[in-house]
Amino acid sequence: MLMHRVADDAFLSGLKQDAKMVTWALPESLTHVYHAPIAMHECGFNLLVDLYYRDKRPAASRPALIFLHDWSGGNQPRMCGDRQSSYLALTEGLFCAVLYYRQPEDGRFPAALHDVKCAVRWLRSVAGEYSIAADQIIVMGSSAGSQWAALAAATNGSKGYEGAGGYDNYSSDVNMAVLLSGVYDLVGDFRDWENVRQIMGGTCDEMPGRYHEASPVEHLHPGMPPVLMIHGEQDKGCPVRSAIAAAAKLKSLDVPCELVVRQGAGHDLAGPGSTLYSNLEVVGRFIRLHFRCAADGVR
Repeated sequence: MLMHRVADDAFLSGLKQDAKMVTWALPESLTHVYHAPIAMHECGFNLLVDLYYRDKRPAASRPALIFLHDWSGGNQPRMCGDRQSSYLALTEGLFCAVLYYRQPEDGRFPAALHDVKCAVRWLRSVAGEYSIAADQIIVMGSSAGSQWAALAAATNGSKGYEGAGGYDNYSSDVNMAVLLSGVYDLVGDFRDWENVRQIMGGTCDEMPGRYHEASPVEHLHPGMPPVLMIHGEQDKGCPVRSAIAAAAKLKSLDVPCELVVRQGAGHDLAGPGSTLYSNLEVVGRFIRLHFRCAADGVR
């Protein structure tokens, strides 16, 4: 994928002014690896990641983040998460991997969750090569991707969701989840949605147990890693009421949790005082709050 290089400061100022200004732009200090293969499934699906990082092997270990894209019409996007990953690699020193997980045509639930867990295991397998702190693995999902990020965090230690892909000697546990415009309750919010029917392979009436199983709110439990939730108050796709209910349940379980509700913002989180830049600032702050050994960036 051809991206044009821009100065680091120009990237940050462009992102702050209007995220569209830095589409296909890569800060000059970052390394970008496009579509690196990490696993091949028996079905023939090649599990790929895009990588973003400042230094291949800095002296201090750093957190790593897996970004999970949104619905994208049920098709595998050509590219995603570039601005989010570039910002976090640049300002927080993170090692970022954008995961191209299986879409419905390649595998239905829980295939995408299996892919996330495989990617986490892969990250730990290359921790020495890239100076990754193996106890600081973050999953960050947007919209549909948030379902898999939330489930990954909520099923830490659950061997029934490991799936295939290799790296079996490494843990798939995650240490933080960041959920943007999150999916929490399939039964209550998405039982009649066609895209969810495609992901699940049937309707809620046909397979209610599977819909409950795929709902992150059903898996919340004590001992989960910290969770950051950013949600639009006017979100018509993923109702904010479900985010509020999930946050309340997490807090009742003593799970470190922060819910940021963007007033006037919809599913795209665009609204008064809510931009991609401002939301990424919140993400960076949350990471620094819980992971104090994050590498210094260029904030």
